[in-house]
Amino acid sequence: MPYRGPFFIEATHVHSCIRESFLYYPIELAAQEAMWLYAIHGSQQLGTTEAGPVPDIVFTSGHQRYRADARFDLSYWNFSNYAEIG
Repeated sequence: MPYRGPFFIEATHVHSCIRESFLYYPIELAAQEAMWLYAIHGSQQLGTTEAGPVPDIVFTSGHQRYRADARFDLSYWNFSNYAEIG
């Protein structure tokens, strides 16, 4: 499957991302449609195993808008992304 990411997003963005996903058709796995992958900032503290933290990953259709734009005034510096251009 073609994909981009994972990029970091804040946990507060996940709800609106999932709500928006219902406006799009389901991902066709046989058609090799592109997907966005997002790692949720702060999710490492939520689940841990003996092997270490378990990150949460959200995947969305490539047709859905990109959610991980850089927001340096709101996010942590080490979890920020560079803005996609083009």
